[in-house]
Amino acid sequence: MRQSLLLTSLFFVSLAAMTACSANSDSVSEDTGITTSGTDTGSVTDPDTGGVTDPDTGGVIDPDTGGVIDPDTGGVTDPDTGGVTDPDTGGEVTDTDTGEITDTGSPEPDASLPPSYGSISVLELRIPADNSQDNGAVAAHFANTSWPTGPTPTETFGDCYLAPVDTTGTAFQPSGPSLNAGTITVQAGRQYVLAPTNASGGVTYQPVTEREVFSGGSTISVTGSGGEDVPAFSGSVQAPADPVVSSPNPSAGADWGSRSTPLSVAWDGPNSGTATIIISLIPISVGMFGSTTLLEGNGITCITTNDTGSFSIPSDVLSRFQVGNGINTALSVIRLEEVSIHDGAAEIVLNASALHTIAGSLN
Repeated sequence: MRQSLLLTSLFFVSLAAMTACSANSDSVSEDTGITTSGTDTGSVTDPDTGGVTDPDTGGVIDPDTGGVIDPDTGGVTDPDTGGVTDPDTGGEVTDTDTGEITDTGSPEPDASLPPSYGSISVLELRIPADNSQDNGAVAAHFANTSWPTGPTPTETFGDCYLAPVDTTGTAFQPSGPSLNAGTITVQAGRQYVLAPTNASGGVTYQPVTEREVFSGGSTISVTGSGGEDVPAFSGSVQAPADPVVSSPNPSAGADWGSRSTPLSVAWDGPNSGTATIIISLIPISVGMFGSTTLLEGNGITCITTNDTGSFSIPSDVLSRFQVGNGINTALSVIRLEEVSIHDGAAEIVLNASALHTIAGSLN
């Protein structure tokens, strides 16, 4: 959740800018790309996996382990012991002589790696400057300290609280050097690849931006190849549906009424049943040519797991929300799906966020 709030603040700050070699005797099919070895063996090499298919048995030999993959069951036979590994669990080996099943368990984590904390964030944001179109991003960050929770709340009102506005986007950033987790691959409709590059204070992952990153309800799969600081990992998270705000009036600069009365917030989009809803009010000023600036002071954040499509921000918290003249408030509804992965000393959070931000006036 803290990573999604980080991305939200970062987007507000930037609103204005919003290999294959073959032997001489091999032939390659132009249709499939499958390489057929010479006439001595008749074996077939898959260009994607490197697996070699035996023409007599149909079994596929893994080029890394030498294990033979049964084409019907997916079971992998160890060429030395004859044991068969279950393809679903990866941890159950069947003795071909006795039928006994042995659970080999998960591999031991690399004890030489220190504790690490990571975040993979996939985001779609709809902003006032382009209120009919999503803007998306895929980002990653790893550190050796846990993620801070942001500015400390000054007052709490049920599901809502007041806290200082993070105008720089740094309050949610972990301290310490950024770590290398290898290449990060995100599959969300299309594939996005984030590669680490050297930078002062460690490595950095350059975010990828695109109009539409995911479709609500789809599965977002993430894998990390592992680097010198963080072990390999994989996981998935469900993509949330866009929470399109219908109340208060989403028209740019609309009058949202008095802070002395509750503010009704409503949004569309199907509820997955697992999403967290975050509603944020931030004081802003809008310049003559539409440039938006975050103002210092307290913002309001409300968090609920009851994604009913509506929420009422109480007047007692609104009355403590300081605003200026004109278009003075940015309101965001964020639908968040989040999954945590624990691998040895590594704790990695996968989060997918869909946001809709509108700008209006409170008095």
